[in-house]
Amino acid sequence: MTKDCILKCGIISPVQHSTHEWRYITICSWRLVRLSVMGKITRLFGAICSIALILTSCASKGAEDVEWKFSEKIARSIQPDGWVYSFEYEYMKSGEVTDGDVPYSFYGYNLRYRYPQNETAPSNQMIQSLETKSPQMKHDATAINEYLMMSKQKSPTELMQKPLDNIDLQELDGDLYERLMKEALEGTPHAEGKYVGIPRYAMLNEQLFIDQYEFQIGFLSNMGCVDVIYIDVLIEDSSVPIGYKQLSDLVENGSATNAQADAFSALQKIAGGIVENNDLMYGADQYQAQVFDNIEFSRLYLFLQNIEELKLEGYVPKI
Repeated sequence: MTKDCILKCGIISPVQHSTHEWRYITICSWRLVRLSVMGKITRLFGAICSIALILTSCASKGAEDVEWKFSEKIARSIQPDGWVYSFEYEYMKSGEVTDGDVPYSFYGYNLRYRYPQNETAPSNQMIQSLETKSPQMKHDATAINEYLMMSKQKSPTELMQKPLDNIDLQELDGDLYERLMKEALEGTPHAEGKYVGIPRYAMLNEQLFIDQYEFQIGFLSNMGCVDVIYIDVLIEDSSVPIGYKQLSDLVENGSATNAQADAFSALQKIAGGIVENNDLMYGADQYQAQVFDNIEFSRLYLFLQNIEELKLEGYVPKI
């Protein structure tokens, strides 16, 4: 597998809405809840870090209970530094098109690090996005999505004929963007899964260091499927400006102890099972009683269980 991994799937645009089927509700610290009256499909656009995995096939266990009125396609590029770039295309299964719909969108989030790696102090930042990465990337993301909004009446074939339409990109790799667009528009519809109420994206963590560590979980989901999940351990360290080091970094730079490396390996196995089986509790039972150094996996079990049950309030940073 190359460092630049492409995922063919599907997801809805955060700016898209239909004037007669969807209604929007703002809820506490969550950005939006998107609720389908006919399909009873709930979406939380929430605040969301660290073992990056990509979905190549998503189990649809429980999807028979949900009536999905739309289909989605998506292509993702997952970078080693945690950035995930996505191009999305949504369309109604009925073929219906409304004037307000914007079927195309492009965005990116960092699912490994809540803060930039040069951060000098903790902030209230919920998640890194293209708009916060740099002024140049903000320019690129804004220009692309404005163009996609203006192109909402174009068919996928027409859009691929002019993927950038002479947009002057300042930081984003144009070849990457065009490849993601092509992968998404020519791809197959996303699978339909059971997690209809799960946040579309999230960066969550335990809000208190216990025994000098916290678990952190970041993920992206689409149509009831957990597409990307990244699990990490934040290890308290007062010598670091943000107050902690990440287990993934210790393993990557070779400074992790044997027990810490074993913990990280277990996290990889759990995350892999979650994505492959579309089951947040997959493998958690097996490791529930495990302790690596002082890292108790019973806390991870509870964390994943609460995500599955949408009990997320205790894992969202206070703004």
